[in-house]
Amino acid sequence: MTAQETVELISKVVAIVGGLTAAFLAIWQAGQNLKQRKRELRWKQAELGKKIIDEIFDYQPSRDALLMVEGRKRHYKITEGDSEVIVYPEIISALRLEVSNNRRRQIYIQDGFDSLFYYLDRIEHFLGINLITFDDVRNPMEYYARKMAKDKKVFLDYINTINYKGAAEFLNRFQSWQQA
Repeated sequence: MTAQETVELISKVVAIVGGLTAAFLAIWQAGQNLKQRKRELRWKQAELGKKIIDEIFDYQPSRDALLMVEGRKRHYKITEGDSEVIVYPEIISALRLEVSNNRRRQIYIQDGFDSLFYYLDRIEHFLGINLITFDDVRNPMEYYARKMAKDKKVFLDYINTINYKGAAEFLNRFQSWQQA
């Protein structure tokens, strides 16, 4: 082999090694970019999950519905400057659409649960299209699903009446709801 052939062979080897190194680095960098994009997507999903949970608690009617689910005797600001006590049996009666002596309180209760179930329906929609994950919204909603499970039929009947089937699907994700 001549010196010229040796130089050409070394040049080809260097070119091949350089090309393979460049290709490897490009593939590695693409993998790192993909990992970063996945982390960013996951962050955005968690952020949206937190945002919708925050909206539930920031909007008074849905927040009050969650407070009603807890079953404690509480005062609720039904109209401006007017606070009334609502007890759990009254909530169940309102959701059964029974005739009430206090129609204003019944409407207040129903409005609160309409709002709550709207949000739960949206959460299920977001889960279905993979905008969020269940872990993003599991807490604190698991606590409230467990509380509502005690009167599951009443809540399901009301959900069906207002046609927020996604809310029922969302609640069905919780073991305590399924077992009730």
